[in-house]
Amino acid sequence: MSKSQRTKGKSFERSFVEFLRIYGYDAHRTQHEFPEMDEAGIDIYSDTMFNFQCKHVERLTMPHHEILDMMPTDKIPVVVHKRNHKGTIIAMKLEHFANLLLYKEDEH
Repeated sequence: MSKSQRTKGKSFERSFVEFLRIYGYDAHRTQHEFPEMDEAGIDIYSDTMFNFQCKHVERLTMPHHEILDMMPTDKIPVVVHKRNHKGTIIAMKLEHFANLLLYKEDEH
């Protein structure tokens, strides 16, 4: 991976941390603060119910499915994927999405 690609990825992680903070969540990049999480494939640690892996690439070298399968499941694994001129998407397993649809804030 070239230096410019790493820089692009780090910048995307920082912008996603800021996105979460705007919505009131405590979020941090794991690379320096939580190296054990970084090694486990978690790029962003937060007080949400999600583990985030961030990708800012045109083509993933590993499919979303495989990335999700490799991530810890103590929280819902999510891949945040940004492509140039295409925007950002969130990928998660259908069963996790179904659980979110059933989640009712007034019950928790």
